[in-house]
Amino acid sequence: MKAPKNFAKKFEDHPEGMCTLVLTRIIDKGTIFHSAKNKYVRKIMFVFESDRLMSDGDSAGKPFLVFKYANFSMYLNSMLCAFVGQLRGRRFLEQTEADNFDLSNLLGISVLANIARAGEYINIENIMPLPPGTKPLSPVGDVFAIDMDNFDKKIFDKLSDNMKEQIMTSKEYVAWEKTQGTQSGNVHSQSGDDGRNPPPFDDEVPF
Repeated sequence: MKAPKNFAKKFEDHPEGMCTLVLTRIIDKGTIFHSAKNKYVRKIMFVFESDRLMSDGDSAGKPFLVFKYANFSMYLNSMLCAFVGQLRGRRFLEQTEADNFDLSNLLGISVLANIARAGEYINIENIMPLPPGTKPLSPVGDVFAIDMDNFDKKIFDKLSDNMKEQIMTSKEYVAWEKTQGTQSGNVHSQSGDDGRNPPPFDDEVPF
């Protein structure tokens, strides 16, 4: 008896080096269980389109997607607070400023960044504002934010099935689902591929 072959989809790797990125999605994943830490953690993910284009198969000519993950905490010494400061071009000096900052205001912003490999992962490093006179990068895909404190089912349906399944395990989603009564049964049948919100490219990435 032999083990079945692994037919998992292999995604083309973003080339290392400097590139222009545009922020297209901010996804609040909610409070989900972190198995390595054995506790629940509120997580957030930033999705960027690159000016570098893929060359393999059906994805040829489409922009690479690169991702940034963080704990959803805007304490001044947090990784997220430092990252958001880089995106907006200046760091936060006061906790009240960080607490009141609306992350959705960052959607559509273009930056320069260095893409570096660390083992199997691709990291976004050295984020800088675009030089004066540089044209911002125009998004190809949908631009949106998922806010689990103000849940919007229509926006949620734009996500890949993989990401939906992760968010469905969050405390915030479970609480929202309970408020929907019998309507919650429809959530699991919404795959986002029925033609109402077709994605411009395949975002079924291994989050």
